[in-house]
Parts: sequence; C-alpha cells; structure tokens
Amino acid sequence: MNSFFKKALTHLIVVLVLLGITAIYFSPQLNGKVVQSSDITQYLGMSQEVREFKEKTGETSLWTNAMFGGMPTYQINTIQDGNNLRFVDRLSTLGINEPIGRFFAGMVGFYILMIVLGVNPLLGAVGAVAFGFSTNNFILYATGHITKLVTITYLPLIAAGMLLAFRKKYLIGGVLFALGMGLDIMANHVQMTYYFALTLVIFGIAQLVYSIRKGEILDFAKAAGVLILAGLIGVGSAASNLLVTYEYAQDTMRGKPILQKEATVADAQSSSEVEGLDWEYAMQWSNGTIDLFSSFIPGVAGGGSQEPVGENSAFRQELTKLGYRVPADLSAPLYWGDLPFTSGPNYFGAIVMFFFLMGLILVKAPGKMVVGYRYLIDFYVVDGR
Repeated sequence: MNSFFKKALTHLIVVLVLLGITAIYFSPQLNGKVVQSSDITQYLGMSQEVREFKEKTGETSLWTNAMFGGMPTYQINTIQDGNNLRFVDRLSTLGINEPIGRFFAGMVGFYILMIVLGVNPLLGAVGAVAFGFSTNNFILYATGHITKLVTITYLPLIAAGMLLAFRKKYLIGGVLFALGMGLDIMANHVQMTYYFALTLVIFGIAQLVYSIRKGEILDFAKAAGVLILAGLIGVGSAASNLLVTYEYAQDTMRGKPILQKEATVADAQSSSEVEGLDWEYAMQWSNGTIDLFSSFIPGVAGGGSQEPVGENSAFRQELTKLGYRVPADLSAPLYWGDLPFTSGPNYFGAIVMFFFLMGLILVKAPGKMVVGYRYLIDFYVVDGR
C-alpha cells in the first residue's frame, strides 16, 4: 500500500472514530429525544406568524408584526435561498441533524487544522475531541445558541486555509479559506466571525514581519492576495443577508441616535442616544477577570445562574439545616462572576490550557505569542452566555 492510500485510510479511520464518539455521547438523539433549548423556544414563538403564513400561502413573508413594532423576517429566519453552501454545510454533517452532525462537523474541521499544523493523526484526533467537547460548546447547544455554535465549528477551516496560503499552497489554501469563510458567515453570527477576523489580522501582521526578516515579501504578497480574494468570495456568498442586515441596522439603536437630546456620549442613558451602541450596553456580556480564569480552573466563578444542585452539596445541606424542604430537582444561582447571568462557565480544560501555554513556549512559529495574547483579549469581549 503506497503512502497516499495509507494516509487516506488513516484519516478515514479517524473520521469514523470521531463520528462514533459523537454518536455514543449523544446517543439519546438516536432514540428520538430532543434538548429543550430556551432560545429555540423563543425562536419558534417569534417565527410562528411567518411559518403559518408560508404554510397557508406557500410564500415567504419578509415582515412580521409579531416582534416589537414589526420587523423584517430575515432577522429571524436567515434567507439562504441561492446560497449553495447550505448543501456543503449539510454534507459536512453527513446529513445528520444536531447535535451529532454539528459536533461531528466541528471535530472534523479542527482535525483538518491539526493535520495542517503537522500534528500526527492520533494527537490530531485527541485535539479534535477536546475542541468539539469543550464545555462552552455544550452550553451553547443546550441554550439554543446554534448559530454561534455553527460559526465556531467552521473557524478551524478558515485558520487552516490561511496557514496553507502562507506556506505557498495558494490554491488549496485559498479554496479552504473561502469555503470556511462562506460557511462561517452563512451561520449568521457575525459577531464571532468579527472577533476571529481580528486574530487573523494580527497573525497576518506577525507573518508580514517574519516574511520581511526572511526576505520573502513577494511570497507574503501572493498569499495575502489569495486570502483577500478568497475572503471576498466567502463574504460575497452571504452578501444577500449581510447587506440587508446592514441596511436594517441603520434604523435600529445600532445606527444614528433617534432621540433628540443635547447630551454627550458620557451622559447618554441608552443606545438610542448615541451613534452605534452605548459602550455599557455593548460590553455588558464581556467576561471579567474571574471569568477568564474559569476557562482553565473548574468552578472558580461558580457554575450557572440556574444550575442543578447536587445531593451532597453544601448548599443543599445548609438549606436542609434551616428547615427548608429541598426538592429533588432544585436549581440555584451558583454563578458569581461578572456577567449578568450565564448557563455555565467557558471552561476549555486545564489540560488543554496547559498544552496551549506549553505550545507558546516551545513551538517556534511566527505570530504564536501575539495570537496567544489575542486569546486573552477575545475572551474578555466574547459573549459569555
């Protein structure tokens, strides 16, 4: 057996193992069970009028009166007609519904990134499982933040494409970058894509400095040109949704102030009094210092704002001493971090964080430290719910 088929067989085995692990973990799905997610329930309520109208007439209404004073439905149901990347998205999940299909797709994407980085398949598979089964991903799925979860699962493809382009593999790097970017934006959680884009820009600057020092500025220019073109293609694939969202945003509190009031930005009481969002409003879901440590120290900021209390917990025992008849399914606010509330901590894993820090020290690569520092910045502003 030649080396190509041997490598292909190895990768196929890894993919099947990842599928098996995901299917076993989410086996209740195979029995027809469904997670009741608060955000999904709210979405069903918001879109009820639109769905009933389509069932009755066969047409898709672009406006609903069921939300606020009325609003465009493309902010509730993402318009994907004509975007054939939806078929690629379906293929990446093997046609399997969430959660099995979605977590599997995320693991495969991260495995591809690991192989691009030169990691052997076994360690790459371990990294893929660690990425897919990150605590935060489970929390996102449980609360119904599906668009955010989908966006995160496609970020590794973007990173892999960028790395390949800078390694002079322009065609495959550009294709993977455009594909990842298109799928990522199609997921319609632009906030997460924006945060990741900041990291890519910083990494690109580090790569530029590295290329100048090595006298490879022409190679850098070629890779940058490919990535810019690929990025435009990826963004263009979702332009029908991005452009109308931008247009609509100008007439919301994200646009110019709608309340006529002579006040400075510091005096503003709401986002309706300033151009764009008020700083406090925009940052209210930013993680605090203790939330940063919760990414690798279990329970340092507590748990969730409504978390099931264990039978042997000190909290339950104290309530019992006080004479309270504690129900078997008691949930309590066990979170004391800086967020207004949360369904659980952004815990990535102490072991994963150890290897992350070890990589920053031992691995020699352009931009490794600046990307590491970028992690700290991203964690402070990422949506902590």
